[in-house]
Amino acid sequence: MFFRLYKKITVVLFLAIVVSGIVRTVVNADTEAVQIVVLMSQVAEHYKEALVGYKEFLANQNLKTDFHVFNLKGDSSKAAGIIEKTSKRKPDLILTFGTLAAKTISGKITDIPIVAGMVLRSDYLLKPTNITGVVMEYPLDTQFKWLKRFLPDAKTIGVIYNPEENQERIDEANVYLNGMGFTLYSQKVNDPKEIPRALESLAKRVDVIWGMPDKVVYTTQTAKHILLFSYRNRIPFVGLSSAWVKAGALYALDWDYTDVGKDCGEITLEVLQGGKKVLFPPVTTDNVKYSLNLKAAERMKVEIPEKLVREAKTVY
Repeated sequence: MFFRLYKKITVVLFLAIVVSGIVRTVVNADTEAVQIVVLMSQVAEHYKEALVGYKEFLANQNLKTDFHVFNLKGDSSKAAGIIEKTSKRKPDLILTFGTLAAKTISGKITDIPIVAGMVLRSDYLLKPTNITGVVMEYPLDTQFKWLKRFLPDAKTIGVIYNPEENQERIDEANVYLNGMGFTLYSQKVNDPKEIPRALESLAKRVDVIWGMPDKVVYTTQTAKHILLFSYRNRIPFVGLSSAWVKAGALYALDWDYTDVGKDCGEITLEVLQGGKKVLFPPVTTDNVKYSLNLKAAERMKVEIPEKLVREAKTVY
């Protein structure tokens, strides 16, 4: 499995590099192992799955590797020491899993290529130029097509968001939704204290609440309030991840984390073969998975087709 978009972007660049004679063979049976530092955001099973997929892919390419794994355990204050050790070690490449790990190291080390996996948004990886990776966010048209499959009778989609972070995304969503026959009812939130007021404005106005990556609105601290509002008002909430679904969201688009690791492995190979120069933007996977909460569906009186239940990655 590979990215269609990624292939379109990289094939031309890769051929150009070959013609110019820059590409070199990174490894063969006689070369030293490629040194890779891995930085994880926290201890979680899906990070382990991604790392397994990554190592398997590189091993299948007969790439000799030597891994040095660090874990922030959700605490960015641990980063300074890890960055110092990494700078001294001078690895061939840095691999990160999770948004915290990517944002923590981005800009701190600029002379070593960084491949970031499981990052929530592509704009987190736009600068500096030595970082690229796999973004864990599906395109808006993909998100809304799946929303229509789960909730075909929904007409008005509600969303609360921080305008500083997401105004451009909301404007883009309006374009997609209008073309699909939906109406978007949005409420701005500048501070978490405004969330109760914003949610109340959605009551009796919307058929579903759409969640998006937003550092102000959708956090571990606000999740309980948002999900309680969803349950009390019987308005389905579309979650950001399987963790949100487990906690009470109706569904969330999800990923095969082993495949994500393999995708990071493909990017790693391209980066190393390209002389360790990042020549392409971050990409997203097109292998859509989803998790589903049948208890939430029953509470919201939403009938989920048996086919969607059967094909779910995880059912709660």
